[in-house]
Amino acid sequence: MQRRTLSSLLFATIFTSILNGYFLMAQFPHMKTNDMTLPFEKDLNQTVTYSEAIDFLLKLEKMDSRLQVNTKGMTDAELPLHVAVLSSNNCRNGDQARASGKIVVFINNGIHPGEPEGIDATLAFFRDLINRPDLDGLLKDVVLVMIPVYNIEGCLNRNGYSRANQNGPESYGFRGNGQNYDLNRDFIKADSRNSRTFASIFQDWQPDIFIDNHTSNGADYTYTMTLLATQHNKLGGTKGDFLHDTFLPEIYKNMEAAKWPMCPYVNTQGGLDNGIYGFNDGARYSSGYASLFGAISFLPETHMLKPFKDRLLSNYALMDEMIKLAVKSKSQLILLRSLHLKHFQTLEKYPLNWKTDKSRKDSFQFKGYTAEKIPSTFTGKDRTFYNQDKPFEKNLPFYTYSTASVEVDIPEYYVIPAAWFEVLERFAENNVELYRLKEDTETDVIQYKIDDFKTVSQPYEGHYLHHDILVSPISLKKEIPGGSYFVPTKQFAIRYIMETLEPQADDSFFAWNYFDAILSRKEWFSDYVFEDVAAELLEKNPDLKKRFDEKKASDPKFADSAYAQLQFIYENSEYAEKDFRMYPVLKLMQKLPSENLEKVSLD
Repeated sequence: MQRRTLSSLLFATIFTSILNGYFLMAQFPHMKTNDMTLPFEKDLNQTVTYSEAIDFLLKLEKMDSRLQVNTKGMTDAELPLHVAVLSSNNCRNGDQARASGKIVVFINNGIHPGEPEGIDATLAFFRDLINRPDLDGLLKDVVLVMIPVYNIEGCLNRNGYSRANQNGPESYGFRGNGQNYDLNRDFIKADSRNSRTFASIFQDWQPDIFIDNHTSNGADYTYTMTLLATQHNKLGGTKGDFLHDTFLPEIYKNMEAAKWPMCPYVNTQGGLDNGIYGFNDGARYSSGYASLFGAISFLPETHMLKPFKDRLLSNYALMDEMIKLAVKSKSQLILLRSLHLKHFQTLEKYPLNWKTDKSRKDSFQFKGYTAEKIPSTFTGKDRTFYNQDKPFEKNLPFYTYSTASVEVDIPEYYVIPAAWFEVLERFAENNVELYRLKEDTETDVIQYKIDDFKTVSQPYEGHYLHHDILVSPISLKKEIPGGSYFVPTKQFAIRYIMETLEPQADDSFFAWNYFDAILSRKEWFSDYVFEDVAAELLEKNPDLKKRFDEKKASDPKFADSAYAQLQFIYENSEYAEKDFRMYPVLKLMQKLPSENLEKVSLD
């Protein structure tokens, strides 16, 4: 009996392997049957380990000279990032690609290694491209750049339980990196070595299209693939219009034809009946960061409840369709790159802090499952149940338009004192042009005073993030010390500069606590000593006394606090710290003579 059972199990295992093989050969017609198979091609519920992914790429590199696999920088795992580049003429950076008339498509994987199918799909895609007859035609127009595993530490931290709601694979990596950061919140604040290395790689290539592969959470519905695109109004200009009006409609149509219909990333407010809301991807996110440099950016989000095989295949299909459409759109993308830069360099005011515009909407024919309430088997309360026997199709509003809630004047330069080296390091990593002032120079500037802000009560990704920041611009003449760093805004990185240095921006360096030292006083007064000084100040300054008396008469709480009255006099006297809450980055609205500045590199 035991022998027959073992024989039956062995037969079942062999039969299943054969079926899997036939299935995969049908799905991947260019798949080789040698050792260039991936774990999921032997078992549909497996994903590569980190070492398997890198070994696979290095073997693939030996098979075709058009593929280069390099390493760069360092991560929190103390391992470098691998970068695979597929090009017909061995391009080594974006400048070479553009000089040869090509566009650049950059694919990032494994930022959340518990969402692993992008890793496997991209490895299979690169392998199959090498064997495709149409590859030479594609590579005349495009360079493909790929990071196989971005969050190396998370990929090494392998388990089978952290994605409790996900349907396979059997084991996978963990969302947090080595410092337990969510790396898809780290692109601006750049706490991890991963993100700082990524910035350097991204700036090497400055892609036209950026794809960052993910798996979603949330409601159940019919679609295996959902798509988050960077917010088109924020992307701006003719490039934003092209994304919304041309590229997105065509990629949806092409995925439908490829038998992988998809819907927008299902971001709702109070349920599907209220519609789907476009995601305003801030600069902390990969797509928001990439769009600061003009990349049309996408986060494919496969659905967690669909089988791993289907998620992987839909991800593979989307990359294939994206690249074919990018090649088809090559001339437009090249033109849009120059128009995009001109658009932002001719603006006088820069828009910040985008909010959903509910007065405008598109629509989407959504295919979902009916959500019902049924009793829980153990809590005794109602639970949500998506009844797949009751599919529905409904035209839903899609709120995909946004408007800026803040506009600021764009200066000729920002001026950063040399002491703020962390900001300067981030600028260098992001290819921002920097100049140093040769000698002390007195000039007209605008300096912000931080009037008010709120701060989260619990740490968020290692920071006490500020928000609802209010500032007052103060015009003054100031002597700027020689050696200060000047950042001209008329450069490719204009959006990165504006979004990081304008303190009221949602993802500014001020919001992420880079400048918190200015928010506390370094000197103060002793009340028993300052009492006599305060009386003398009031006697000598009639205007101060008038304002003091008015406040005392109109504010009972102030009138009842001796310390508050002394503080008012102190803060309105020459004794008060002049730099308290004064934002140290200055704005110059006028040009300086070029001989006063020298270009520098912080590499």
